Amino acid sequence: MAISLRAVGTPVYGTANLTPAIPTAQLTGDMMLCLYGTKPYGDAPTIDQGWTSLGYATDGTVAAGVDVGSMQTRVFYKIATSDTETNPTITNTTNNVSTAVIIVFQKGASDAWVTPVGAGGGDATAGTDFSVTASSDVGHTTGDMVVAAASFRSDAATPTTARAVSITGCTLGTYTQSPTTDPETTSGGDMGMTCGYVPVNSGTSTAAPVMTATLAAAHTGSAYLTRLRVGAVVTATVTMLGVGSITALARLTLAGKATLAGVGGITALGRLILSGKATLSGSGLVSALGSYLHKAQVTMSGVGAITVIGSYLHKAQVVMLGVGAVAAIGTVTGGGSIVTGAAVLTGSGKIDSAGQKVSSNPPFGASVHAVMCNLSFANQTLQDQMKSDVDSWLVGKQTWETTNEPTTNDGGTIIVRFTSSEDMDDFMAFVESRAKNIPAQSGGTIKKHWCGHSAQQSCREIETTTV
Repeated sequence: MAISLRAVGTPVYGTANLTPAIPTAQLTGDMMLCLYGTKPYGDAPTIDQGWTSLGYATDGTVAAGVDVGSMQTRVFYKIATSDTETNPTITNTTNNVSTAVIIVFQKGASDAWVTPVGAGGGDATAGTDFSVTASSDVGHTTGDMVVAAASFRSDAATPTTARAVSITGCTLGTYTQSPTTDPETTSGGDMGMTCGYVPVNSGTSTAAPVMTATLAAAHTGSAYLTRLRVGAVVTATVTMLGVGSITALARLTLAGKATLAGVGGITALGRLILSGKATLSGSGLVSALGSYLHKAQVTMSGVGAITVIGSYLHKAQVVMLGVGAVAAIGTVTGGGSIVTGAAVLTGSGKIDSAGQKVSSNPPFGASVHAVMCNLSFANQTLQDQMKSDVDSWLVGKQTWETTNEPTTNDGGTIIVRFTSSEDMDDFMAFVESRAKNIPAQSGGTIKKHWCGHSAQQSCREIETTTV
């Protein structure tokens, strides 16, 4: 999960709109930052080609002039969606002078970029000992990359020396000046810049970052520091058994089907995302300090606790069996149902489900995991095809009882009662696909259903799809 420099472009200068060049080495998936300095301080530049303004900082409200005036330092960013990105144009209608340069970073093949964040500030006291403490600590930890950019009111301030970034609580690597020559121009009211980057080797920040430099002459300016971070992404089927712990310092994304059993703990300091169907069993703790999101059905059993400091978002059904507690300091929200056994949902924010929240005895601890289909077909050939496909799929599966009689009338029914909820989910997906491709006539229904017969529990439909 290492972030490294891909390439840096050539700075451009001017008193009108600027079109900085993206380095030709840039590839799809790279993080592109456009570092931009300008005066007057109150400029409101815009950018095209899908770039986003991350933020900016100034060092005061002094009007622009030659070698005077408060500076604005701004950062734009974009994740490259092709190997040949179009150079962006920065439009600035009140431009006295500005400079822009694009710097590109790459990540590991299995990583995903976390949205960059940043903060900045200004040094309004003229001197050669330039120092800016950012307005806030955006959170830095091992593996992050910090990109720094500073703008000065005169070209006489550059070239700079002794450039550095420091973050209390973190051990940083070597600061690299990039571009290697400080950009400077005598266009308009004159200005200079210095830019660079430094990796966070270890630690966790406890204060806002600080950028310092020694200027060639006594001047003022502003600086903006951007934090880059990546998280792990796994797109294939993942099975983890007896793992001590899973820790993601940024974001852990499991995009494929995931089975995690006997895992000591799952901790994502940024975000834990489950995009595919997931089963978590026997895990000591699921903890996401940022947020926890799942997009497909998740079944949790025997999990000690689920603790979310930010928020817990579920877009599909979640089944919790024997879970100690679900604690969300922010909010618990979602569009599917939450089925809980021994789990207790708590939160200082709110519990809000657009579907339903069901508290009962564990539904899948009982006897039936059923898929119930009412389908009709245009002719006997299509009906026989569906019956044959279902029979073939069920070979080797453990079922309680099967009724497989799709007919050419509206009364055709397929009922399969499984011994596992996973087979139920997979079978429903299979039937949905075959009903679409054979096809079945419109208006039919496919339902997931459970009944706790052994515990004398009432039956409940979990999910319904209309053909």
